[in-house]
Amino acid sequence: MTVGVTINCQAPPSSGSPGPVGSPRPTRYCGGVKYNPLTHLCCNRQVIVKPSSSFRGCCGSVAYDPSKHVCCNSVLQTKKTAHRCCGTKLYDYRKQLCCNRTVMAKPWPSTRCCRGIPYDTFKHSCCGNVLNPKKHGHYCCGTTLYDPKVQFCCGGLVHSKTSSFQACCGGIIHDTRRQICCY
Repeated sequence: MTVGVTINCQAPPSSGSPGPVGSPRPTRYCGGVKYNPLTHLCCNRQVIVKPSSSFRGCCGSVAYDPSKHVCCNSVLQTKKTAHRCCGTKLYDYRKQLCCNRTVMAKPWPSTRCCRGIPYDTFKHSCCGNVLNPKKHGHYCCGTTLYDPKVQFCCGGLVHSKTSSFQACCGGIIHDTRRQICCY
């Protein structure tokens, strides 16, 4: 005598996502709202539908494709080779300079900014946002340059070396023969 057994092979009612029974749906939260990161993005605490899978970034509350666009301070710009953001604009870092969110021409390849002013690093040093004429073998200490052969920097101030046993400890000069630094 055979006994018939019926097995229910249907998947339980799902929440609308096709796929194998028991496969987890990726879930994240955005401002307290549950969303699927495969189909949506969370931009500024708002759930945004991805126009396509290549849209992987947010620029403000707008989804964008990072392979085609760049977000400069919440303003979308078309991506270009050798360009970087300067404030909300793109600039060619090979030919231009960004100083205080302002794009300007780069007169020399070694040009940098110091307190918003372009300068040639071969001719000047920027120490604490102060331009100093460049001196070979000198280093910044606070806002000035010092010569490590005859001076040392301690607490942002330049001091003359009076012995080889002088050292800086927490901004205070001490004699290493008589004192130990526990700073």
